[in-house]
Amino acid sequence: MDHDLFETYVVLCETGSITKTADLLYKTQPAISARIQQLENELGCTLVHREKGKKEHHSHPARRGIPEKLRKKFIELYGEIDETRFFLSNSITISTIGSLSATLVPDICNRVISRHHTKMSLLVYQSIEAYQMVANKQLDLAFVSTSSEVPGVDCDALFRLDYVVVQACEQPGPPIHTTLDRFDPKAEIYQRWNPAFDTWHNSRFGTRNYLIHVDSCNVMKQFLQQPGSWAIVQRSNLPELTREFPVQIYELLDPPPTRICYLISSAFPDHLNALAIRHFKEEAYAYSKENGLLPSGV
Repeated sequence: MDHDLFETYVVLCETGSITKTADLLYKTQPAISARIQQLENELGCTLVHREKGKKEHHSHPARRGIPEKLRKKFIELYGEIDETRFFLSNSITISTIGSLSATLVPDICNRVISRHHTKMSLLVYQSIEAYQMVANKQLDLAFVSTSSEVPGVDCDALFRLDYVVVQACEQPGPPIHTTLDRFDPKAEIYQRWNPAFDTWHNSRFGTRNYLIHVDSCNVMKQFLQQPGSWAIVQRSNLPELTREFPVQIYELLDPPPTRICYLISSAFPDHLNALAIRHFKEEAYAYSKENGLLPSGV
C-alpha cells in the first residue's frame, strides 16, 4: 500500500477537511479525494462520509464506532511506517578489507555517524567477495584493495597508502631514514599487503626468508615485541600499533610501491538509502583529502 495514501488519510483525520488537507500537502482537492477513494477501494470500506453541499468529514453513519478506531490505527501505523522509512533511508551496510578495519574505515564511519546520524553495519570481507555482494545489493558500499570491472558496480580510488618499517622500542626517537640492509630478514614479521608489495618484497628477500607470516596487524602485534623483530606496515596502521607499545619508525629509502585502495558501490542504488550512501561517499573523500591520502588525479 502506498505510503502517500496513509499520509493523506492521517492528515485528513487531523484537519477534518479536504480543503485543508490539500493545502497542507500541496495537492489539489481532486487529488486528495482520489487518494482517499483509492485507499477505501484497497481496504474495502468507507472511511469518509460524503454529503452533497457539505464539507467531507470522518463519520460513517452506519458504523460510527469504527472510523475512530480506524483513525487511531492509521495514525499508529503511519507513525511506525514513517519511523521504518527513516531508519531504512538512513541505514547502510558496509564492508572493508581487514587491513583498513583498524583506523581508516572506523574513522570515516564515526565521522558519518556524528554528522549524519546514519545507522550502519560494518563487516569484513575480502575484495572478491565484496564486489559480488555489492553487485547483488547485499552491501551498499565496500572498501577493497583491487580495481575490477564488475557490471553494476562503481569503483573509485580512495586511499594512497605508503609503508614504513617498525620495531618495538622503549624510547623511540624521530623517524630514521634507512635502507633494508639495516634489518635481518630472518627477524621479519611478514604481512602480504597486495601483489605489488609481494613482488617488491620477494625481489629483495625471496619467498620464505622471514620469521613468521601473519595476515593482520592485530596478529602482528603479538610477535613484534620479540627482540630484534621488525615489520613493514602501512603508515595508516601506526596509530593501532602505537596504542599497544612504543615503536621506532624507519622511513625506507627504497620503499615498496604505494598501495591504492578503492571504495565501491552499486551503480544503481536503492532510492530509499541513496542519500545515506551519497553522504558516506562524500565524507570518505573529504576524510581522505584532509589526511593527504587521496590518490593524485581523484
